[in-house]
Amino acid sequence: MKAHSALLLDTRGTLVYSDDPRQLIATLGCQDMIVVHTDRATLICPKNRAQDVKNLYAQVVEKFGREYV
Repeated sequence: MKAHSALLLDTRGTLVYSDDPRQLIATLGCQDMIVVHTDRATLICPKNRAQDVKNLYAQVVEKFGREYV
């Protein structure tokens, strides 16, 4: 199995995650961001808004059901 692929150019303090080893994530000029890719959804937000992810999660469940979480 191939390792996860990421190309992070001019990117600092950024968390990048994918659960798909075939998925390439490329960033350019990102600073202090969170990028999470799963087979059902992708989250991109500034690190300083991480505390708001719980609220976003609740809104996704309300609008789309649990299909994407």
